[in-house]
Amino acid sequence: MKNLVVVNIVPSGVGGIQTYGKTLEKRLTEEGITVKRVEAYKVDKTKNLVGEISKKVMRFIANLIILSQIIKNYKQRKKNIVIHAHVGKDFSFWENSCYGLWSELLGAPFVFHVHSSLLHIEYKKSNRVVKGIRRYILSKAARIIALSEYWKRQLLQIDGIPSEKIAVIYNFVDIKRFSRHSRTECRKILNLPFDKKIVFGIGRLVERKGYQYLVEAVPYIVEKRKDVVFFIGGKGPLKNYLERQIRELGVEEHVILLGFVPDDTIPVWLKAADIFVMPSTRETFPIVMLEALASGTPFIGSAIGAVPEIITSEEFGLLCEPANPKDLAEKILTGLEKKWNREKIRKYAERFTWENVAERVLKVYREVVK
Repeated sequence: MKNLVVVNIVPSGVGGIQTYGKTLEKRLTEEGITVKRVEAYKVDKTKNLVGEISKKVMRFIANLIILSQIIKNYKQRKKNIVIHAHVGKDFSFWENSCYGLWSELLGAPFVFHVHSSLLHIEYKKSNRVVKGIRRYILSKAARIIALSEYWKRQLLQIDGIPSEKIAVIYNFVDIKRFSRHSRTECRKILNLPFDKKIVFGIGRLVERKGYQYLVEAVPYIVEKRKDVVFFIGGKGPLKNYLERQIRELGVEEHVILLGFVPDDTIPVWLKAADIFVMPSTRETFPIVMLEALASGTPFIGSAIGAVPEIITSEEFGLLCEPANPKDLAEKILTGLEKKWNREKIRKYAERFTWENVAERVLKVYREVVK
């Protein structure tokens, strides 16, 4: 596919979609495909909202101009162009729709890669007119990528989307990135004790990530064993609530909020941990789940979204009922006692390397440019 140009539309900032989009760029480039990135400005609601919206509008206008120039330039050079838009919830859908429809008007097909767990719910809650607009937009997409069979079923709840339009492509992980150090080295790097059980979780501190349920589970766990320390990485609006919750439950010695964790440190934390925990109440296909498995670290988390399609055996992790602190505590206690085969877990993660999902991505591109 040397004659192909992919325009990768991703939000600015840090997060799962950004990680996926930028990793995809790297892999496509290695395949000999030309990739151009267009970044959609992500509003920071903690700052001056008027200023942030102004930046959003300016970036939106600039992106339309950039898209026009890219499409015009490469069409003149007889290149095949695909717009690959990574779609989230709310405004992300509408903004990416504008980019997609504009590109199609200029003769470049667009692919919607759905990373949100709310797209079908937003559709159901829309009024009749908005539903019609949403259906029209989705009908104009050349392909829609769902992150799992589960999420394909949810998208098919939107009226008028034919099953054959939706391609299921799992997220992928860079195995090498998560196997550079030994567990012992990682604990030394992070100055973590060797006589403690380390449970690590990371994500934006928002309600749907469920860290409030994890903190609520801690007293049940430390009642049974005192050697456990929970490290939670990430920033977000739930931080103050979690800090207060930790104090009120008297578990300050057992729960540490790390704040922002640099991207290059995440593999070290994952490798150092005895268990990776993800107590979310809503997820699509968390990349960090694959990153934990690639580190040889067992996964314990909520049985939601695509997670049960990946954690198919108790050899790789344990699943609990979402928003249930007692069930989560029981699974963590079981996981701390269990003798895990970390090499087997790491080996299982190889199913989700780029090499094993590349053909599905390239197949989508071939289908939309033929």
